[in-house]
Amino acid sequence: MPDRAALRPCFRTADGQAIFDRLYDEALAGWSSPAEERDVATSHGRTHVVVSGPEDAPPVVLLHGAGCSAAMWVDVARALSPRFRTYALDTIGDVGRSVATPGAAPRDLDGYADWLLAVLDALGLERPAIVSHSYGGWVALGFASRHPARVRRLVTCAPAASLARIQLRFFIRTVPAFFIRWPSMIRWMLDGISARGPEMRAHVIGRICEAIAKHGYPISVYPTLIAPARLGLITAPTLVMIGARELLYDPATALGVARASLPNVQAVEIAGASHAVTYDAAEEVCRRAREFLELA
Repeated sequence: MPDRAALRPCFRTADGQAIFDRLYDEALAGWSSPAEERDVATSHGRTHVVVSGPEDAPPVVLLHGAGCSAAMWVDVARALSPRFRTYALDTIGDVGRSVATPGAAPRDLDGYADWLLAVLDALGLERPAIVSHSYGGWVALGFASRHPARVRRLVTCAPAASLARIQLRFFIRTVPAFFIRWPSMIRWMLDGISARGPEMRAHVIGRICEAIAKHGYPISVYPTLIAPARLGLITAPTLVMIGARELLYDPATALGVARASLPNVQAVEIAGASHAVTYDAAEEVCRRAREFLELA
């Protein structure tokens, strides 16, 4: 296991990294089955993976949203790991325990598809299911369009930019918190992305997001629209879940694009949820994801 005390490039200070690591470990303690941490080497760098669930269970890869880390999956992993072998990745180039090789971090969607393919190969996962949120949804949809034979089923929650352009209101509500870093600004951001903002801020997920905003550097590769023709290359059955109070874009527009572009899709609006749909409606999202993944 690499030295966790060494300052990782995604953090501003060693003290800030230590705060994040304590919260990360707190989240891992909430996994329903013991969480095993691994580091996987690829040409892009070292990817950190949190593994849980029965060794002989069907594999499910979890891809987190930007600025959240694999620790954001604590509630979802608790729901899925009794029936699935879950692999929660810290996206390389983002805040977490992964470390990119200098100059080798992905620079666009195809680069992230290459990174994910290398990680799956290193883990020996030929055709896993993928569950994703926000930025992870962008990566998952891009990967599934480029390597359709490598995805058994795909669940994406509030995928960033992939289906509709990110609206200005989202940038106004979120970006300043990563540069000004005032506590009030970070609280305002979290209350904007979650319909249960005060509760989320008290939860370990919210405290991790707060620590990342204070002490980490934001991811430098911004998500972009994925062309309908490229989405049409995805062969895996796909479940898209978007909150009715989504901040990134109009949920009806994004769900309409999903229904028109993805060949085999269930597109669902989740009542009362904002962008943090995996937290705002955790019980419903986990139930729908679990039922979808259990299909043949």
